[in-house]
Amino acid sequence: MTLGLYIYQNGFEYFDSGYASAIAYVVVIMVAVLSFLQFKVTGED
Repeated sequence: MTLGLYIYQNGFEYFDSGYASAIAYVVVIMVAVLSFLQFKVTGED
C-alpha cells in the first residue's frame, strides 16, 4: 500500500479525517526538510 492510498483510505473509507490530515501534514514537512537538505548538499541556490 502506498502512502497516498493509506491517507485516502483513512480519510474517506474509514472516515478518520483527522488522522489522515495528520499523516499528510507530516509527509509535507518531511518533503520540505528533505528538499531543503538536498539544496544545501548540492549547493544550488
